[in-house]
Amino acid sequence: HANGGFQSVGGKYGVADKNVMAIFRDRDEALWLGLWGWGGVRRIDRSGAIQVFGDHDPAGDVVRVIAQDASGTIWLGGNSGLTWFRDGKFRRLSAADGYTGNDVLTIVASRDGSLWIGTDQGVSHYRDGAFTNYGAAAGMTGTNVRAIYEDGDGVLWFGTYDNGLFRYDHGVFHRFSTRDGLFDNGVFHILEDTRGNLWMSSNAGIYRVARQELTAVARGGARSVTSVPYGRRDGMITAECNGGGQPAGVRARDGRLWFPTQKGVAVIDADHLQVNTVPPPVVITTVRVDQQAAALAGSLRVTPNQTSFEIEYAALTFQRPELTRFRYRLEGLDADWVDVGHRRAAYFSHVPPGRYRFVVIAANRDGTWNQTGAALPTDRI
Repeated sequence: HANGGFQSVGGKYGVADKNVMAIFRDRDEALWLGLWGWGGVRRIDRSGAIQVFGDHDPAGDVVRVIAQDASGTIWLGGNSGLTWFRDGKFRRLSAADGYTGNDVLTIVASRDGSLWIGTDQGVSHYRDGAFTNYGAAAGMTGTNVRAIYEDGDGVLWFGTYDNGLFRYDHGVFHRFSTRDGLFDNGVFHILEDTRGNLWMSSNAGIYRVARQELTAVARGGARSVTSVPYGRRDGMITAECNGGGQPAGVRARDGRLWFPTQKGVAVIDADHLQVNTVPPPVVITTVRVDQQAAALAGSLRVTPNQTSFEIEYAALTFQRPELTRFRYRLEGLDADWVDVGHRRAAYFSHVPPGRYRFVVIAANRDGTWNQTGAALPTDRI
């Protein structure tokens, strides 16, 4: 890609009729290509010389990930497991060598020189010549691990095909899912911008979450995170992103994030993205007692022969209003806020006699909360 245009190099590298699943540049600045369907592996050095490893080399019929460890060994992963390339020779590893899963989906070299390997069966860690496997007993309940990212604090993040995001810190895993505020349980790739946001791709689109919020939930300081999704309404041709190859996303030198999709590439200028910091005004729109409309003026009174009431509310914003989030609390009954996501109504039945105050607050799509919100007192229930 140069000056806004693309150039096809498949013929130049001898892969014009091949499906390239993995691209990796090693320490000697040689380019490695992993191919699909007994296509083997290509290595292109700095001079442009191409080294072709046979169509039936030990790397298997699909090479979707390539990495290099501290010793300089090249690691290849695919649906035939792990293979390493050392001193000009391949060696196929098997389950007997100690790693979990025969379908390798991602390999990432950690800053400490070790390797983290995501497979269809979980996570393996290779260090000092030995594998350590992490599964449900260790708190890693996710399989089909497609993404691994190590942040600046040395915390590891693991993304799965459909089982959410996992955080690993000092031997402890913590899982995040849509119940914790994630937009989707798919995490195909993870990139971080300069503002500390993790950007993740999925079949439903691309979404960002502040790493600080995820850490707060993992440490028990918060109950949920705010996910900001991006899809067709934000300019993507399709929301369905691609994974299963490496890398399934790149942060360029200019800070832009590139994610592959089913219809081309989605590019996000994350460092210059405008964030809406204006809290949305909140209003109460409708009150019903036993499904009959009640007056909004003054306080609400529910008599002993009435059993239920509901309160509808809204937040006034024109920027993706369907992504507005709400929390409410019936003071005198609820000890904490009730997080109802995008739901725009609160339902109560058989509330004990007493005086209460209903309060609802809202956040825009970027997570800016109106902490004052709107309130409705009850005269007597």
